[in-house]
Amino acid sequence: MQQLILFLIKRKYFFLLLLLQIVALILTIQNQDYHRSQIVGSTGNFIGDTYKNINKFDSYLKLKDENELLLDENAKLHSLLEKSMYSISTNFTTYSDSINKGFRQKYQYSGALVINNSYRQRNNYLTINKGKINGVTEESGVVTHNGIVGVVNNIGENYSSVISVLNKNLLINAKLKKSSYFGSLKWDGRNHNILQLTDIPKHAKISIGDTITTGGYSSIFPAEIPIGKISYFEIKEGQNYYDIELETFIDYANIKSVYIIKNLHKIELDTIQ
Repeated sequence: MQQLILFLIKRKYFFLLLLLQIVALILTIQNQDYHRSQIVGSTGNFIGDTYKNINKFDSYLKLKDENELLLDENAKLHSLLEKSMYSISTNFTTYSDSINKGFRQKYQYSGALVINNSYRQRNNYLTINKGKINGVTEESGVVTHNGIVGVVNNIGENYSSVISVLNKNLLINAKLKKSSYFGSLKWDGRNHNILQLTDIPKHAKISIGDTITTGGYSSIFPAEIPIGKISYFEIKEGQNYYDIELETFIDYANIKSVYIIKNLHKIELDTIQ
């Protein structure tokens, strides 16, 4: 305490000068409109910018929650589509009073956010923010609103790993949309937006720009999910099948959110097959 008193006494002229400057500044602001408006304007801009930045940060935090809510709502809508159902009507009974009475649920959709995504490796994976506590099961299909992403291959309590379409170990059943010829979809490890389709016989009629969709022969993906469009094809001499490349509808380098597809009949199908 004594040292503080000695310090104040030693610096008394400095503090007196500082006090006089503060008093002079206050008197200037009170009596001069121009100076008052300049200072108020400067501090107002500073405070306004501060609040603006705070609101931006707050909006960013809320955006994640809003995205998840939107994903969940869209997932419910996907689950109600006819392709997610199977018909239970017979030749003897026709239901006409409800669009859903003749169908039962086969596929369920749920939304998830991508928290990690590789696409430059030979074997690529994604990590999503849903796991066992969210009802995710292995070998569930993963898609976006405009294409397929991969298949769930490992599940934790809160997160899951997805083997990407951009992985040499993953083959997907696919078909030509306009003619329904089936083949196998794979990736050659080069361009992350170009996939290869094999096993399409040479007598099938195909053209540049034809759409390729999921075939529906597996228990993972429903049929008719768009994958991409043909960008190149040829038949090499002595071969009976096309070499086909397709440009994907998804940019695999920029996947932010996905839908997980659960086939409610998968266990039964895997058992009898």
